[in-house]
Amino acid sequence: MADADARFWAIIADPLFHPIVPGLLLGDPSGAGAPERLEVVVSGTAAFGHVGNLSDVGRLSMVRLSEPMAFSYRVSLQVRHPDIHPQKLIDGIGLPAARYWAAGDERMTPKGTLLPGTYRESYCLFNLGEGEDGELASFLRRTLVELEQVATFISDLRGTGGQVSYYVSWYPGDHGEVFDVELLAGMARLKIDLGIEPVC
Repeated sequence: MADADARFWAIIADPLFHPIVPGLLLGDPSGAGAPERLEVVVSGTAAFGHVGNLSDVGRLSMVRLSEPMAFSYRVSLQVRHPDIHPQKLIDGIGLPAARYWAAGDERMTPKGTLLPGTYRESYCLFNLGEGEDGELASFLRRTLVELEQVATFISDLRGTGGQVSYYVSWYPGDHGEVFDVELLAGMARLKIDLGIEPVC
């Protein structure tokens, strides 16, 4: 086991079960003779444990561990303005719009079913991409680099009452994400808001 990735030590207080690492429960099911110390060596997705000396291996000899699950995400860019025609918004952003409407248009569902009333503002939705790697911050950094090319358009749009925002659908996994100050400063510099909706 010299090539093990990590080594974990724990004091066992519960005679039946004791969590050592996520997804791993070890102990004496009989409740008798709980060991004072358990050594678990993790290598890849396998864990090898022993209590006391190596002659006590028994039922703890090998346990399979599950890999941590990265979260997945879908990112779009939403652009709103009180009255600019959506085609000008599309031309200004330079991407194909997945959905759009103009201020005053009749409201309808994505499938085209009419709804009561009209839209109060113009709107465009641009799909930027998705991933299952848990690397949302890196993805947003890459899109910011691309949106730098239309920074003047976004600034002018905000100056006349418009709004530009990331919309993130977040499908949680086993860990979260950190948006560092450089990433947040980049969004602020381009005047792009950030909205996140967890999807369970």
